[in-house]
Amino acid sequence: MGLIEPLAMARQKDCGYLLLDGHVRLNALREQGVAEAKCIVADIVLTVAIPVPSQGPYH
Repeated sequence: MGLIEPLAMARQKDCGYLLLDGHVRLNALREQGVAEAKCIVADIVLTVAIPVPSQGPYH
């Protein structure tokens, strides 16, 4: 079984890789017993938004 479109991964700073796109394809490959797949690896910085409550002691 092969892939037409490679998995999209992001290299993480501390450990390993983060799967960005291709979760269903990865699960299908695992079910078939495939141990390796082609990937596109992006060097990106992920920014996490911190939610700010609209009501609080300072409003």
